[in-house]
Amino acid sequence: MITPEPLARPSTKETVMAFYDAFDQGALRRFGGVGAPFEARVFGATALDWPGFLAFGEAFREGFPNGKHVFDFVIAEGDSVATIGCYRGRHTHPFMGVAATHREVDFTVMHVDRVRDGFIVEHRGIGDINTMWSQLGVERPPSG
Repeated sequence: MITPEPLARPSTKETVMAFYDAFDQGALRRFGGVGAPFEARVFGATALDWPGFLAFGEAFREGFPNGKHVFDFVIAEGDSVATIGCYRGRHTHPFMGVAATHREVDFTVMHVDRVRDGFIVEHRGIGDINTMWSQLGVERPPSG
């Protein structure tokens, strides 16, 4: 009797890159590579669980429907993947209370994602949001 080999699990790097592809395609809700518990920290201090991160990602996707991560560096070591690059897109719909400006953004982003048992359990992301607001030609909206 031949025993089928178990399906190979994607590498840590492949899992994380699929996460960014899902973000850029507006398909985070269908992305199956997130584990529980999941914690994200975006733009430094904002802590989000998976439903909060979905809302964050969908807000970006809505405001910048053609938005895309472009990475210059992707470094995988152990259970972590670091990415450095930029986020590019055109602001064609409201975002964080700011009406569409129809301007392009291209700002630096850096992330570290941690994978456990083939699932992303932690996401840390920072972006040069001040450059983004400047490129949009608006003042940063008040927090809250």
